[in-house]
Amino acid sequence: MKSGGEVPGVGVRVFSVLLLVTVLSPVVQNFRAHPIDGFPLSYYPMFSKHRHGRTSLVHAVGRRADGTSIDLDCRFASTGGMNQARHKMNRMVKGGRSSVLAKTVARRVRRQGVAERERLVSIQIVRDTFVFDRFFAGDRTPEKRRVLGQRKLAREQGK
Repeated sequence: MKSGGEVPGVGVRVFSVLLLVTVLSPVVQNFRAHPIDGFPLSYYPMFSKHRHGRTSLVHAVGRRADGTSIDLDCRFASTGGMNQARHKMNRMVKGGRSSVLAKTVARRVRRQGVAERERLVSIQIVRDTFVFDRFFAGDRTPEKRRVLGQRKLAREQGK
């Protein structure tokens, strides 16, 4: 009973039960062999999928003569937003065109003056593998780096 002595009406109780069933309904997907995603009560496994503690990322790196490097913005690889650029980079790597991608990035880095300002001697397209625990603890060093494509930057005459 409510503090005023009234029992909630049937409508309120039915609404509460329906709301509870609706909110909990996606849990059923946990027991299906092939879960079905149904917006707006999505089962999308973005946060629930086990990722084995590591992930890989394809990106462009500028190398200096002294061996140091800088990560280059993905927009050197493609016009558009980050997702579009990452998608294009992954597609080119899968298609065996990492060297073409490195050439494109090198041309844009040179054109925008980044190569000279940062004293870059080459561009590499790499696949870095990161360990989540280390990465989110502040260690941004990749566990593994694989060079997929490379392009040397030509020095301008007289410099």
